[in-house]
Amino acid sequence: MPTITIMDPVTRIEGHMKVEVTIDSVAGQMQITDARCTGTLFRGFETLLAGRDPLDAPVITQRICGVCPISHGLTSVLALENVSEYRPLRNARVMRNLTQGANFLQSHILHFYLLAALDFVPGPAKAPWSPAWSVDLRPGLDQVMANLPAALEARRRAHEMGAILGGKMPASHTFIPGGFTATPTSAQIAAFRGHLQFLADFIQKRYIPDQGNRIWNSAAQDLQ
Repeated sequence: MPTITIMDPVTRIEGHMKVEVTIDSVAGQMQITDARCTGTLFRGFETLLAGRDPLDAPVITQRICGVCPISHGLTSVLALENVSEYRPLRNARVMRNLTQGANFLQSHILHFYLLAALDFVPGPAKAPWSPAWSVDLRPGLDQVMANLPAALEARRRAHEMGAILGGKMPASHTFIPGGFTATPTSAQIAAFRGHLQFLADFIQKRYIPDQGNRIWNSAAQDLQ
């Protein structure tokens, strides 16, 4: 008889999800024979925007996600520019891209060290990491958790870097059709560069090596 395993909710995504997996014997081996995913949370941002001033969209849509708000704000601005005569100047595009890049960095650091890595390595023996689920941990990844404090600092600095240009994080109000509402000072540019240098150093010396260790150790474990 097939076994149906239900995971509800799957919470490490925006919106939550229900997953049903059917496991059955195929040619004498247990295999996944069916899988179904169902979105279980309707948030209705399209409904929230109905009847509102189009300029509200970049502000409201950023509330879709606290991790990647800038993507939604920028997409809303681009959509408004596609149906209007507004066109951003080069400096505005640069400012948008730098703010988006800062958010991109903090999002990836958060995902790896605080969401994905803890599926493979044990966290510190204290709250909120313990008590923990008994899961399929992978050996040889201790350095990932050793770098967790530095990762938290790196994510904080990425947030601050984005706020220098975006006004605040996680949601910025500087994205408007046709431009960007802020003009950086020389001091702000210097502060942005300081954070960027710190992050570049962290990514080269810690993040990329940790990613490589996770991939290779996980692959070796699967082959055993």
